[in-house]
Amino acid sequence: MNYAARIADAEKAQLPAVLASHEARAQARKVEPQTLIALELAEDRVHEIRVSAGKLAEKFTAADLAEAHAAVELATLRRAGAQAWRERVEKSVRSSDTTLTEVCEQVAEMAYPHTTIHKTFADLPGMPKSSELPTIVIQQQQATNLSKDGYVGGQAVLHYFRSEVHRELDSRRIEAAVNEAGASVEVIGKPAKVKTAGEITHESVRLKVHAEAIGFPYLPAVQPYDHHRLPSAVAAAIAAEVSYFNQPVTSHVRSLSYASSLVVTMADGQELVSEAVDDGGLRTLVLDASVLVYVRSAEGPATELAERIAAVESHFNSGVMIGTLGRVDHFEFLTPPPAATPAAEKREHLARVQRLKGSPEATFSVDTGQEAYLPVYSYPFRATLVSSERRPHVEPVAA
Repeated sequence: MNYAARIADAEKAQLPAVLASHEARAQARKVEPQTLIALELAEDRVHEIRVSAGKLAEKFTAADLAEAHAAVELATLRRAGAQAWRERVEKSVRSSDTTLTEVCEQVAEMAYPHTTIHKTFADLPGMPKSSELPTIVIQQQQATNLSKDGYVGGQAVLHYFRSEVHRELDSRRIEAAVNEAGASVEVIGKPAKVKTAGEITHESVRLKVHAEAIGFPYLPAVQPYDHHRLPSAVAAAIAAEVSYFNQPVTSHVRSLSYASSLVVTMADGQELVSEAVDDGGLRTLVLDASVLVYVRSAEGPATELAERIAAVESHFNSGVMIGTLGRVDHFEFLTPPPAATPAAEKREHLARVQRLKGSPEATFSVDTGQEAYLPVYSYPFRATLVSSERRPHVEPVAA
């Protein structure tokens, strides 16, 4: 039996225990508040008896008070027991969710090409055969975390099985693959040698996924006040693309503007075209927006803007995630091609920017008599973003 089949059998065998752990957690979460209510009722009973006795009433006896105190002690013990039970089962809960392994698989493929990769939630069924080496198994046994922005995060373990002729597990190689893939993955600690059996060495390292968008990001709602994030993201991308030897881009939050060594870009408004949710909970959001590009030199990259802008368009069409809005499904700069903004409008825009104290553009001097100074280009575009209003399934279900 090959290793893939053994992993599949392990998952099938372990799934009932995974389901049982979730059932235990659900029961513990149900019982704990019930014990709190019982404790409060018992304490109320003691208080009622004390108040009555303080008023010299003969409604309750000493036996009633003793019984009430005993009930409080019992309820306190049950409350503590319920809390300990809930904490214990919370720690023991396992998940059959393997969402994060999708991100880690991409990194592993780049770090160790020509290596067989498996993904699982199960405990590993021993080692693969020598003929199956090298083999990587990405194991996720904790549920995926979901952020309000629609991103996912959490931890997984990368297991690497190799022989002496294969390269060892190297954090630096994985980190280089993370950078190349542009993934939000962190290598936790150094790889550890788990076991050596004959010619097979088993090494592992823990990976932490910080914020990734997988599939359709989960967004219960999209707020209109977040629409500005789209043109702001496009402005930032243009500034990064049109720069001198990848010099850093500075940003100014108040003006939603970004400055590179060659241009200054600014979000110039957005408009909702449509928003619809289908029967499956898939949301489609269409926005029209615009970005202004100020060329910082008369001899700047104006002639190169077209191909640089095309690169930005390709970047967003690769499925970029815009937090709180969704994943870009289609992105297109609108025709006709951008033209220089008239001088009067240009001065108005620049004056607006320079009124913002501390912005990266504030050092610009505008000579209103020189219309050719600092060409301004307007880039309107339309983007379609997708997300899901239904929470993704991250808990195991019975087969």
